[in-house]
Amino acid sequence: MEHHFDNYERDIEYQFGEIKQNKQRSTWDVKEQLVSNEIIQSMLLELTQGSGCEKIETYTLQKGPAIIKLEWLSAQRLVKRYSIIVLLYSSRLC
Repeated sequence: MEHHFDNYERDIEYQFGEIKQNKQRSTWDVKEQLVSNEIIQSMLLELTQGSGCEKIETYTLQKGPAIIKLEWLSAQRLVKRYSIIVLLYSSRLC
């Protein structure tokens, strides 16, 4: 995994054991893909668009008041978009 710093024209290449995680197992898929295969498998596949390298799979997962949405480039094993939407409820009606 690499991190590029445009302003300094430098890259840092990380090895597997150098990337720290909070209270999670050290798995390469989390470090390489940013989202573990385990999490993706627990999500609901809602939409598939495109084909081949351009195939985008849209997944969702509801956890409490939050909805997690993932747009996944499956052939490339890359996150295209990741968002968390928190639903706020009001008991007051107008």
